[in-house]
Amino acid sequence: MRYIARRLLHGFVAAGGRLATLLLFADLAPGDYFSQLRTDPRVSAETVAALRAPVRSRPALAGALRRLGGFRAPGRFGYSLAYNSPVGPLLWARVRATLLLTGTATCWLG
Repeated sequence: MRYIARRLLHGFVAAGGRLATLLLFADLAPGDYFSQLRTDPRVSAETVAALRAPVRSRPALAGALRRLGGFRAPGRFGYSLAYNSPVGPLLWARVRATLLLTGTATCWLG
């Protein structure tokens, strides 16, 4: 029993470390969602800077840990800037389609 508990704890720590590293690298990567807005002539550089300021004002590690803490509640994955809505419902529609395609392909090929 002690062995299983230790293995589970190690698994959670390893998964958390991987997720934190992934989020950190995502923050350190060049470019962001707002970089695409610069190519639109209707959007001024001041508008892009104003939209980017709240997102990039915090350090990368603090932002990654904040997002990691946001996954505590089931279905709470943050807010999509592209769709201007919560991410949970957007994922659910895509998960249903993916499961339908996967299930169909499994039955068809199986």
